[in-house]
Amino acid sequence: MRKKVIAGIRHIRKNLRGVIPVKKAVIIFLVALIALILILPGCGPGETPEGETPETGNPETKIPEVETPDEEEPLEYEIVGDLNLLPEKVRRAVEELKAERGYFVFSEPEFNTGDDVFLLISSGEKATGGYRVVLDTLNASKSNLKVNVEETEPKERNAVIQVLTYPLLVIKLNGTPENYTVQNTENEIFEELVYSDENGGSKQLERKTGIYSGQIDSNFVEIKIDGQAKAFMLPQGLSGILTGLSSGDKVNLCYYENEYGQLIIEEIAKE
Repeated sequence: MRKKVIAGIRHIRKNLRGVIPVKKAVIIFLVALIALILILPGCGPGETPEGETPETGNPETKIPEVETPDEEEPLEYEIVGDLNLLPEKVRRAVEELKAERGYFVFSEPEFNTGDDVFLLISSGEKATGGYRVVLDTLNASKSNLKVNVEETEPKERNAVIQVLTYPLLVIKLNGTPENYTVQNTENEIFEELVYSDENGGSKQLERKTGIYSGQIDSNFVEIKIDGQAKAFMLPQGLSGILTGLSSGDKVNLCYYENEYGQLIIEEIAKE
């Protein structure tokens, strides 16, 4: 190898005769550099010295994936148009709760609703027709349910039926939210109604203010509620609760409707 290099250098020097000194010096430098590279053992272009591992850079570091909680899927719902299609226990309870303003949730197992939940929103008893409660917005998930409803009243110029009415709305949900908020478009909150089932029968207490008219007989009295005269049954053994009352007195009373549609007084007191 070295003999070949020396011979090559001699050949180049022979050919350099008469070349401009500057170019001659450059050529000599390049020849010497090539010779040095060729002479060094084991260090040719593209070769790696023995015992050494070529650098490949830092190995790729795997970044752990950050788990983000899945967004809650909204619950599906539908408005129940025909109350006769409700489960029997729900339908009966709606009939008893409809006279009160508020909301109530019917779910399994008490009301045999299966996987569904029924939400009652009631405006309470009205003296005439023309009142309505309609759904405005509903946002439902497994955590929260927020419902806005619009309550409308009859306009004075419109003729309405003169009969007690019970504007309400029943919504069917395919899940059970943990928290409920029900309000109207005026930001008035609907309170949750209280419902109890005693001795196999339903008993929903209601509180009203009315005008005491007098006794119909030993078992019944007449009281005007919202301008409508109603007959109320006295509880057995408690006829003395009427002591001190006179016709025309304003009274506060607590009562419920039994399975036969009779209004039973629990408490009554002069206001």
